[in-house]
This record gives sequence, structure tokens and C-alpha cells, in this order.
Amino acid sequence: MRLIDPAYTLSDNQKILQVVDNVERIYRDGAEDKATQMIFSDIGTPKSKEEGFDVYNELKALLVDRGIPKEEIAFVHDANTDEKKNSLSRKVNSGEVRILMASTEKGGTGLNVQSRMKAVHHLDVPWRPSDIVQRNGRLIRQGNMHQEVDIYHYITKGSFDNYLWQTQENKLKYITQIMTSKNPVRSAEDIDEQTMTASDFKALATGNPYLKLKMELENELTVLENQKRAFNRSKDEYRHTISYCEKHLPIMEKRLSQYDKDIAQSLATKSQDFVMRFDNQAMDNRAEAGDYLRKLITYNRSETKEVRTLASFRGFDLKMTTRGASEPLPETISLMIVGDNQYTVALDLKSDVGTIQRISNAIDHIIDDQEKTQELVKDLKDKLRVAKVEVDKVFPKEEDYQLVKAKYDVLAPLVEKEAEIEEIDAALAKFSEDTTPQKKQQIALEI
Repeated sequence: MRLIDPAYTLSDNQKILQVVDNVERIYRDGAEDKATQMIFSDIGTPKSKEEGFDVYNELKALLVDRGIPKEEIAFVHDANTDEKKNSLSRKVNSGEVRILMASTEKGGTGLNVQSRMKAVHHLDVPWRPSDIVQRNGRLIRQGNMHQEVDIYHYITKGSFDNYLWQTQENKLKYITQIMTSKNPVRSAEDIDEQTMTASDFKALATGNPYLKLKMELENELTVLENQKRAFNRSKDEYRHTISYCEKHLPIMEKRLSQYDKDIAQSLATKSQDFVMRFDNQAMDNRAEAGDYLRKLITYNRSETKEVRTLASFRGFDLKMTTRGASEPLPETISLMIVGDNQYTVALDLKSDVGTIQRISNAIDHIIDDQEKTQELVKDLKDKLRVAKVEVDKVFPKEEDYQLVKAKYDVLAPLVEKEAEIEEIDAALAKFSEDTTPQKKQQIALEI
């Protein structure tokens, strides 16, 4: 307040006194290692005596009064050239300067003073969440001799700090939403430590002990809602699995029952002399038969799509779907091999060799197709069995969800209207920690 009205005395600003107390304590405790500290403030930056009060010189004067040599206290603002800045960094890293004051702009980036940095003190609330990260980055980095460091935020209850921490909280949630490409209604990714820290500080600044509880309940409710939504999505997937399996299992089981005759035919004709039969002739020359089959495939056109039988081979019909009159000939076609079941073989129309061999190989491997179908049927049955169990389950945290929602629905409007603490206490009495599970369920139902 002395930045606005010089008539305010030091006793009116407990925040500065708390900073001085903490800085002095850490200074004394870290004397052996020459531990260093940084104090950040974007307001009250150094001024001349003629310009009036400023936070930096006030803090320095108070620290000197506590017995800290003024030579060990420095302002980043005085290092106004690269040479002076490098010299200041060396002095801080060596412990010659042990207390460094800076604004975010002057000391938030490009300052390597971490060697002995034990603590950072945030006297104010910066405007951007990234500013806090940059400030803390002066000591949370490689090359610091201290395995543990201290970070202090100083808050004046009922002050403008409340608005600034509200701004931080909103920006952190928005940034996390953008970074994760998730809507906060659909994802719990934004409920992170930085967001909760901003919420904690905002609660302290308002002086309302229930504001933090409201925020914690809100975040917990968001997590539970997302978990419940994910659970319900998984149940939808299980319903789809049941529908798919019940549709395809009979088809696959019927196919499985029809392999025996085809496999017997495949084995019986494997060593027979070659012969391929067409509508009006039988060919016993593999090359001629292959060439003739490719010609039939090439000219297999019709005005409407239909399946035509082109030949028979080893007791199986060879069929394919006709192409339209203007449809170009593809490089590869699928030929159907039809017995009790239907099988397919891909034929390369660019090649003049191997056509008959590929068809014969496909017939030889019908037994392999049977094994694959057996595995598929088993897999479908397993998935169907699991899905039928899972689809009947209820959300395992349903009771917790209902209780948290009920508590939040009671607390939120009271906090919003700034109700008296006694009124909130009375409203929350039904949610005491010794409430039995049965009572919790009853509360949830009542709300």
C-alpha cells in the first residue's frame, strides 16, 4: 500500500516483514555453504530517493538492519550491460552476493545464478503462468548444489492477490487444454499440480477456507465424471462386440462345419494329372489352360455386376465377378475357388506364368484356412463371453461419484454467495467423515 500512499507504515504491510524474516533465516542457516536467494517483484522496482518509496530498497534496508552486509545484496536492475550482468552472475554463483532481487523481465530468463540458489521468494503474482515457471527456473535446474530448494509465495488476504491468482488459475486451465488438445469437460488432464497451486493460493487470498474445498471437489468431480464417461464408453464397445460376435459366429461356425468335404477333395486331387475344364472343352496343358483362363478374365464384362463360373479345376469351380463395360482391367484380380466353402486367390494379370500354380496352391492350403477359421471362432467366443460379463457391470465408483456430486452441489452455491462459515458448516454436517457407506448412499439419493 505504501506504493500508493506513503502514509502507510511498515507495520501495515506484513508481507514485506514475512519476506525479511524468511530471507534472514535462510541466510543464517545457509552461512556455511554461502546459500543464495532470489526475491522477485514486478512492482516497486528500484527508484531514486527523490522518486519515493520502492519495495527493493525497503527490503534491502530492512535486511541490512538485520545484520546482512549490503555488499551481499544486489539488484539485477543495476546490471544494465552484458559485462555487468556476467559479473553479477559470477558473484552470485560464488556466494559473494547472496541475495538477488529481480523482476520477471530482468531476471526471469537468461540469468545463470543457480550454483548456490537455495530459495526463491515471489513477492507478487506475475500476469502469466509462464512467468512463475521462468522465475523458479533460476534455481530448479542442473548445476545447483542443493538437492532441495524452497519456493515462497506471499499472499495478502482479501487483496488484489485474489484476482491475480484467479487469473493464473484460468490461464493454466486454458493452456493445459490447448497443450493436450482436450476439452476439460471430456478430460482430466487439466487437473494438474500448477492449476491446483493457483487454486490453493486463490483460496488463501480470499480468506474463505471453503473455497479450496470447493475447488478440490470440483476437480474430483471432473475426474470421476471422466472416469464414468470412459466406463460407459467401454460398455458401449462391449455392446458392439456382442452384436458383432452374435452376427458373425453362426456364419463362421457354418463355414467351419463345411471344410471336411473340401479338404478331402483337395487331398484326393493333389497328385492327379492336370486337367482344367471350361464350358466347351477340357485342357491338359497347364500353359495353354493358364493363357485361356487369363483371356476369359480379360473379357469377363457385363452391363450389370454378376458372378460367373469361368472353369472347374480339381473338383472346385473357379468364379469371378464381372466388370462393367467401360471398367478398366486391374493389374490384380481376386478369383473365387468354390466348393462347399468359398476361397479366394489373387492373380497377377501382368504375368504369363504361375497362374495355374497359384490356384493349385490355394486349393492345397484349404486345410490352413480351416485352422485360421477355428482360431477366429475361438476368438469370437472368448470376446463374446467377456463382453457379456463386462456389459452388466456397474461403475465401480458410482457411490463416490454420487457423494462428491452431492457435496459439491451443496457447497458450491454457498461459496458463490459468500455465505457465513457457520451456515456452510451446518450444511456440510451430513457429510461428516464417520458417515457409513449406507448413509453416504442415502445422502446421495436425497440430494
